[in-house]
Amino acid sequence: MKAAIYIRIATADQLSNDFQQEEMKRYAKEKGYDVAVVFPLVGVTGAETMPYIEELKQTMIEQDIRKLLACNPSRISRDPFLFMVIDEMFRKSGIELEYLPLFDISMGLTPEYKAVLDFLMDEMEQEV
Repeated sequence: MKAAIYIRIATADQLSNDFQQEEMKRYAKEKGYDVAVVFPLVGVTGAETMPYIEELKQTMIEQDIRKLLACNPSRISRDPFLFMVIDEMFRKSGIELEYLPLFDISMGLTPEYKAVLDFLMDEMEQEV
């Protein structure tokens, strides 16, 4: 299965682009994914990501890539509402978001964000 890697680093105190890319490529190889695209956003805050997310989605559709890998959900967006919008946008396009297990997704999560993730996890379990 073809996959895309999405990396977003807004500030210097976050994990480096190279480290994230290395770990995500290792994970993709372990899962048997063929990494077709690496999409790094460096110096872009979550509030500014939508144009890049739209571009990434379009690239994935054009190249028939059905899996998007990110370190954790906060790399997609820390805003719970925007995260839900983006997640739904990808799902409607037949693209599944997947996060690396080695990163602690509770890092920096607000109670609202955790509630959204819990909701999405419940929804995915019902689909299976």
